[in-house]
Amino acid sequence: SEAPATPALATWCPEDDGVLFTWQRTYISTTARLECPEGDGVATRECVWMFGEGASWGLPNTTACFENRVTQRLSELAYMAPEKVLENIEEIETWTSWAEQFSL
Repeated sequence: SEAPATPALATWCPEDDGVLFTWQRTYISTTARLECPEGDGVATRECVWMFGEGASWGLPNTTACFENRVTQRLSELAYMAPEKVLENIEEIETWTSWAEQFSL
């Protein structure tokens, strides 16, 4: 009997509707670029090859989009893998306790 066919791995990262950005479908080894919600900056995110998985989004670089460090870090935490949230819960609680400092 023949072995079952292996499904093809994606050669592009799918659209990802995030908190502040909607990243469009992007091919492997390509960096997606989006205008920041405020100002003249550009956010970037690379579509990378993950062995055994195919195309996968890297973490976004939104440094150019935020003057406020609290807002910048919360943007980074928004893209954290779900299994990492509990490991970082104290940091998340600390950053969100400074809500009066939030700004773009």
